[in-house]
Amino acid sequence: MGAYGAVDCGLYLSNVLLAAEALGIGMIAQAALAQHCGVIREMFDIPDDTVFVFGASFGFPDKTDPVNSFRSRRSPMTDSVFWADE
Repeated sequence: MGAYGAVDCGLYLSNVLLAAEALGIGMIAQAALAQHCGVIREMFDIPDDTVFVFGASFGFPDKTDPVNSFRSRRSPMTDSVFWADE
């Protein structure tokens, strides 16, 4: 697939996540499914030469459930973004 293919997949997924949100559907990307895809291959008889890039879970969120108010700590933007001055 290469780096450009991975970037394309990420952009595609971002748009799917935004579209789901606009329809009131909660969705979360799960890259771990791509790393542990053996069970999925077996359940759905998916050939070994098929590449998993990501998985996603979706459904209608229950905003009153306390688990949905959890927020993980975020790294500061300066940890991953470099601003170049002219």
